[in-house]
Amino acid sequence: LLGFGGELILEGDFKRAKKCYSMVIKKEENEFALLGIAHCLIGLNGKGKAIEYYNRAVDLSKDEGILECALLELKSINASVDKCTNKLLAINPGNKKALKEKGIILAKNNKYAQALDYFNKAGETELEGADYEHLASKALCLEKLGKFEDGKKYYEKAILINRSKEALNGLNRCKRAIRHKESLNKKKQSIALLELAKEHLKIINICSSILKECPDDDFCLEKKAHSLLGINQKQEAIKCYNLLIEITHNESVLEKILRLYKKLNIDATRCCSKLLQINPNNEHANAENGIYLTNAGRYNEAMSYFARIKTDIDNLEYLRCRAFSSQMAKNYCNAVEYYKKFFDKGKSFGNNLLFDYFYCSLKIKSYDLATNALAKLLQNLSLASIFNCIDDLDYKEKNQIKSF
Repeated sequence: LLGFGGELILEGDFKRAKKCYSMVIKKEENEFALLGIAHCLIGLNGKGKAIEYYNRAVDLSKDEGILECALLELKSINASVDKCTNKLLAINPGNKKALKEKGIILAKNNKYAQALDYFNKAGETELEGADYEHLASKALCLEKLGKFEDGKKYYEKAILINRSKEALNGLNRCKRAIRHKESLNKKKQSIALLELAKEHLKIINICSSILKECPDDDFCLEKKAHSLLGINQKQEAIKCYNLLIEITHNESVLEKILRLYKKLNIDATRCCSKLLQINPNNEHANAENGIYLTNAGRYNEAMSYFARIKTDIDNLEYLRCRAFSSQMAKNYCNAVEYYKKFFDKGKSFGNNLLFDYFYCSLKIKSYDLATNALAKLLQNLSLASIFNCIDDLDYKEKNQIKSF
């Protein structure tokens, strides 16, 4: 019956073919018969009923070939292919027809990044077997995501199949965007020469004109901010830097801002947070958070940030805070290591820190280091003054220090 139904379709006798397939369906639901009935209904101008049978075939079938056939026929009558596409991808996530169709569906819903991901998974398509809708949809996604060169290439491919107004307009938009981008790049290149001459006002004017069109251009925001500092417009520069923190995902740019904010004594919390979003192991941001938490008396939290730092930072504040947080967290070995680095590097130091170094050295029984620390303390304080430092310690520790 299935074979005879197929012969009748070829002869254009859709009524009799439909009867053959219906006889099969009466015995049991059959995906081939369901597709056959759907095809006959199209021939008999029963599009609405045909879609119902196509969907029944999709629900029943687990065969890629059947589902691909249903997909193509549903597309030919402009019916929804969402269910069929999803079923195909569930059976085979690498099915190229389904990947392309999923991309087209997402592009129609303005989900351009997701759509492009599916198009890319489908791979390149040779022009001979290309589908206009796929090429035009991929071109639109690339254009919307600012990839104008690639968008132009796909619009040109689409036009070879169908010189539609839609594709021609898209091609022209990409060409204009490419010319505009080249013009902006020339302006940006001129900034490098102006920086050498310290022409801050000219740089600010160029960057401002570009930022009117492209407010999220991180290159221009950074250059404008730097030049505003160059003419002592600190508040305006900070506004630019704060905006740059919000929009950029460039780790080195954020590190540069972090160092600048530290130098200018500006709160760098937002900059640290953004750096750690991009890279949780960023050493500068972890060090800065550790320093902040140490100064806030939150020593265990500080240590969790310091622990992420693999290469020590050559900075006295960092060494002091890491040593003190280690001491307060009762990690005396770690504390001694960082106090030693601090005092080896530092030219001047407070007596309180020296006493902490001495105390931690005793705790780990590093008597040579304890002796050196005590010798330095005695250059500044009397023994009685040192004994005053230990009033808050327990009896055993007091005696240990006095005996030493």
